[in-house]
Amino acid sequence: MKQAILLWLVAIVIALGMPGCNDRRAPSASAPTPDGTVIADTPPGGLTTTGVLAAIQIRTAPLPLDGPVAVDSRSMKSIFPRRIGLLKQKSVVQETFSRDLQPEAMVKAQYESPLDGRMQITVTDFGRPPARIETRFGLTWLGVHIDRETDRGYERDGRQGPFRYYETFNRSGGFGQISVLWNNRLLIEIESYRLPEWHLLQALRAINWGQVFAPAGATALRLPATDSSSGSP
Repeated sequence: MKQAILLWLVAIVIALGMPGCNDRRAPSASAPTPDGTVIADTPPGGLTTTGVLAAIQIRTAPLPLDGPVAVDSRSMKSIFPRRIGLLKQKSVVQETFSRDLQPEAMVKAQYESPLDGRMQITVTDFGRPPARIETRFGLTWLGVHIDRETDRGYERDGRQGPFRYYETFNRSGGFGQISVLWNNRLLIEIESYRLPEWHLLQALRAINWGQVFAPAGATALRLPATDSSSGSP
């Protein structure tokens, strides 16, 4: 009987945590990964579409008076970061093709998050600005003005310096899209699925814009910060 009571007391002490016994560390708040540590994904404060676009610098060489403009899709692959917050790059593809004797370069990156969110970023360099760009490339939003918002989402367009942009987001489904056209030459299209809406602007800001065009004699262009106070939230 005494032996049974003694065993019962020892079991209680172990369950309550005797010093040196049952020493278990709490799981880490972040998960280690091969290329770093995944940290919490939090929305950046004060991010607006026009504010992000006003801060972008794009370097490009002057266009020749006539003839095709050289483009390079292979060098454009370096514009995509390996990570955007919790989103990790899964694949990058590049393609160069010709349209009306003018080569065009396209790069596309796929991203995924640990929470099943996905994003695709496509950047196209038309080289020389094409004619009838609205109809030839499905950019019908260039010919209209849209400003619509409901409890379920929004759809709007705008302008910031040499940029024209269109953005839409469906809050019920978590699907978002932002399309940006720079000087009728560079088209940026970002699509997100099952991600908060601010991820679109986070991705637009994270692109390595300083590496897009850097040929010999390229000039750095600082975009004017006009209309930054009237940008979309």
